[in-house]
Amino acid sequence: MTDEISTRVTEPSTEKGEFSLKKSFKNPATSRPAMAYTLFRVITQDLSQLTKAYSKDESILSNCHIRIAFAPNKIETAEMLSKMSGASTVAHTQRNFSGSRLSVVLNNVSTNEQLSQRPLLTPDETMRLPPADELVFVAGHAPIYCQKIIYYKDPALVKRQMLGAAKRIGNAVIDARANNARS
Repeated sequence: MTDEISTRVTEPSTEKGEFSLKKSFKNPATSRPAMAYTLFRVITQDLSQLTKAYSKDESILSNCHIRIAFAPNKIETAEMLSKMSGASTVAHTQRNFSGSRLSVVLNNVSTNEQLSQRPLLTPDETMRLPPADELVFVAGHAPIYCQKIIYYKDPALVKRQMLGAAKRIGNAVIDARANNARS
């Protein structure tokens, strides 16, 4: 029995930035087709870069599991991030007083409570994000407004950086941390 392998690019070609490489092959144990995916990071500075390279009908954003955004410079990108953040319900209470101005106690007081929808982040608030903040969108979860991790200031990440890069031997990746953990 031979392993038949075919490769198909599921997103645009490498010249524009390859995103996912889908490999299908026959599993030797079961002789049934199986799939494997190789994932890539896509980094763009603006939404217009994606639309220029892949047109408005691109499906890259909808197929990304994790999206990280910083303060945008274009209103179109800010509006998209505002819509992605969602909305919140805000309660607004209003009181009306009526009666004679000369009386000690006003005769009629009416209270009206109104519920209205407000974006969690408006486009202008998105454009004014502080340099140390970021928005993280994970598929299926609420958006996260958080602080950037500055790797060279975090002691744990500096320690990891000192380990060096992982080494590739054939198809296996030998990580320096794995060797240190065994010793």
